[in-house]
Amino acid sequence: MKVLVLKANYFPVCGAGRLLETMLQHVDTSVVEPVLVEVRTEGAPSSCHFDAASLQHLPHESIPWRGARRAGPSIAMLKQLAHKHGAAGVYAHDMRCDLLCRLAGARRGLGVPFVAHVHGWVGSDGDLRLRLFEFIDRLCVRAADEVWVGSRRAERDVRRMLPRSTPVRVLENAVDPSLALAAAVRKGDARKQLNLPQGAFAVGMHARLHHAKGHALLAEAVLRCRTKNVHAVLLGYGDEEARLRELAASPRANGRIHVIGKQAPIDTLAFVAALDLYAYASLRESLPLALLEAMTLGLPILSADVGDIRSALDDGQSGVLVPPGDIDALANAIDTLAADPARRVALAQRSKATAAARFSPQRLGQQMQSEWLRIAGGTR
Repeated sequence: MKVLVLKANYFPVCGAGRLLETMLQHVDTSVVEPVLVEVRTEGAPSSCHFDAASLQHLPHESIPWRGARRAGPSIAMLKQLAHKHGAAGVYAHDMRCDLLCRLAGARRGLGVPFVAHVHGWVGSDGDLRLRLFEFIDRLCVRAADEVWVGSRRAERDVRRMLPRSTPVRVLENAVDPSLALAAAVRKGDARKQLNLPQGAFAVGMHARLHHAKGHALLAEAVLRCRTKNVHAVLLGYGDEEARLRELAASPRANGRIHVIGKQAPIDTLAFVAALDLYAYASLRESLPLALLEAMTLGLPILSADVGDIRSALDDGQSGVLVPPGDIDALANAIDTLAADPARRVALAQRSKATAAARFSPQRLGQQMQSEWLRIAGGTR
């Protein structure tokens, strides 16, 4: 049984792309064979790497995208690929792909089930452009036969937008531990690159640099810490980068804010592995891969209590939780953990064990495989 797996090339680094690659490596391709389809805007960076050795033998296709107003050729190509491969379904992973499937007529036009996988909406915490995209996506996923999500928070958000008859399935997010192992080997070199003063306590997070992710909140919390020599390491890229760099260069920051530019995921994770404390200050989340990666790396975790993070951290047993947007609470928690290395070790051990037990890619890949067999009625 073949399934067309659609992913657009939005950004050079993309959590949904990493999740998808991780998931597909743990599907029995003799039972369910993914056909990897990139819905591609010419000249845009690719977030569809799919470069794992276990995926190289799979069919790879590309659909050019020139916008909704000129989507006719893209629609025709999508239908042709479904027919060419005898696909049992179409599996879309972002707004552009959801829109293409909606424009193609969803199941009626494609002739096969259309499943949309929603990775989380930022909602009112996003800028105007992002809110517009998400509004369009909400309309598109209403045409899906099923919607899959990675968290209970995303399930609640999506459920409100769908007809009651549309199923919503939770396939809880997972991360690839091999990336963490490769990153951990390089953490010493990454720490040297940060050029921190001797005895510095490095607190950081990685995510796309936009307002809702809370990098600015973490930077402000570090500047309010009573503990001396605490430094904020802000990893990611996006529209907040210029503002964060301005803060880092200010006299008030006094060299304690470090903004790391765009880089490959493995390089980013090496910097994450070099941190003394991982502090995720996001204002709104579902179940962020960034947090799961930090847990897999065995870091002590401090996080805003948003989305499914409380559940992922065992109600605070595998990490410290603070109210979202509360800078003073964040600063106080950093001070407390900086002064308690034994507690940091205990939290790190527990978060790593939780990640291994609950967020394994094997579990996610097998669940996806079972769901597609169910949708197709078990036929190939």
